[in-house]
Amino acid sequence: MLRRSTLKTRNRAGQALRLAAQAAGRSQSGLGAFYRRMRARLGPQSAMVATAHQIARIVSHLLKHRTPCRDLSPEEYTQRIRAREVAAMRKKAARLGLTLVEGEA
Repeated sequence: MLRRSTLKTRNRAGQALRLAAQAAGRSQSGLGAFYRRMRARLGPQSAMVATAHQIARIVSHLLKHRTPCRDLSPEEYTQRIRAREVAAMRKKAARLGLTLVEGEA
C-alpha cells in the first residue's frame, strides 16, 4: 500500500542522513540542486527523505567501490537533467511519428 506521508522513525542513521540532506539543500552543489528540485515537486518533507536516500546510495557506492566522491556542480546537474528531458521528449515524439527540432525559446 502506498502512503501519502513520510513515516516517523527512530533510526539514528536515518536521522543523520535526513539532517545531512537538509544541510545539502542549502548548499550550492548537485545534491542541493536535487533537493530544491524535489522540494518543488514533492514538498519539503519528501524532498528531505529523497535527498537522504540519494546520500545513502552515494555512501554505499563509495564504501563498496572504494572510489573518491566527485560532486556535481548545480550547473552540471541541471545540464544532465535537461539532457535527460530532451532525450525523453525525442523518444516520445518518435513514438508519435513526429520529429523534435531544437530552437531558441
